[in-house]
Amino acid sequence: MQSEASASILIVEDDPDHRRLLTDILRGAGYRVISCESVSAALPLAQAQFFDLALLDLRVGDEDGLRVAEAVRRFSPYSALVILTGLPDLPSAVKSIDLQVRKYLVKPARPEELKRLVAEQIEFMHEQRLRDRMAAGMQAAIQTLNEGDGYAESAATLSRGPLRMDLGRHQATYHGRELDLTTTEFYLLWTLAKAENRPVSARELAQAALEYDLGPSEAAALIKTHISRLRGKLEPDPRRPRHLITIRRQGYLWRA
Repeated sequence: MQSEASASILIVEDDPDHRRLLTDILRGAGYRVISCESVSAALPLAQAQFFDLALLDLRVGDEDGLRVAEAVRRFSPYSALVILTGLPDLPSAVKSIDLQVRKYLVKPARPEELKRLVAEQIEFMHEQRLRDRMAAGMQAAIQTLNEGDGYAESAATLSRGPLRMDLGRHQATYHGRELDLTTTEFYLLWTLAKAENRPVSARELAQAALEYDLGPSEAAALIKTHISRLRGKLEPDPRRPRHLITIRRQGYLWRA
């Protein structure tokens, strides 16, 4: 999803040729890549900053690559972890499960397989982060309701013309027809609908709906893709949108 404009990737691989190949492939796909030849070089980075994905060799020289996975996971539960390996041994496999490593990639990685797997894993973890954020928002709304404040209902649901949205159920309907939206699409539509008739810039949408802090051009490219998908699912004629309107030099708005 994000290189989708600017996802960050940490590569830990001691083979210089394979490290260079992985770096070139992923940079060519638009990702921001930092590559390290050793665990000792990677650990300070993994302990100090968020990476959307870490691509790690199980054995890096005489060092255990899973030490980097542990550091990445401690920094954030929303970093994707992919292990580069031949055949993992049982202890490593068990430890990988504990660290929520979801994929192994057998070396040498084929370029198309690598790009597909990386994109899938980054999107999966991003969707998970949005799902958790949605659950936390719903919990806050329920707590407000329990305290007797009528605002809770409006915080969890909204109606905008033919559009109905329910935050708790992660459900959106258009003229009574349920929309099949990803978590990302749901949050994007929710943000636009709440701002009803006010243009929202691509940077605002990336920050509020997707939790990305992007530059103007990166945000514009990312949001344009999602708006196009939303129009395809919601608009009667996506080429002549009635509701998801582009406002030149300002962004997008929802018009009921």
